Amino acid sequence: IAAIMVTLLALMAVAPAPAAWAGSPQPGLSVSGRASQDFTPDQGRLVVGVVTLAPTSAEAARLNAAAMDKIGAAVKARLSDQDHLKSVGYHLYPKTEWDPAARRSRRVGFEARNRLEITSRDPQALGAVLDAAVAAGADSVAGPAWSLADPAARRQVQALALADARAQ
Repeated sequence: IAAIMVTLLALMAVAPAPAAWAGSPQPGLSVSGRASQDFTPDQGRLVVGVVTLAPTSAEAARLNAAAMDKIGAAVKARLSDQDHLKSVGYHLYPKTEWDPAARRSRRVGFEARNRLEITSRDPQALGAVLDAAVAAGADSVAGPAWSLADPAARRQVQALALADARAQ
């Protein structure tokens, strides 16, 4: 797993109080600090979905729900208690196609789209989760994206950047 580089910049400015700004420019000091540290990602995110087509909106919705039930069950079987699964989008709309003879669009059915977002605390497990989702019928995938679950790492680098700024 590639390391995530966190680079933060801390700025400190020493300037007179705002009341003194009304007159002539006052002298000031600006200091910047830098810090970076490599972290191994401790979570990964993946979005999987399915698209269904049918002659009626009810049939498209029914087929999509059945497909997502199957995908959701396959994904849940691969997740731990610390992982999260949530629905992040559902769309149902008419599908049209251009009729050149009539010179207008005509409705040819309905399309339903549904997506699930998977967040795993084990980034290496996402490959098996993706395989299970696709085997269960997922036909759209976004990700994976790697990140840090604990904001303490960000605060740690911010503190180092601030210390660097103060040392100047």
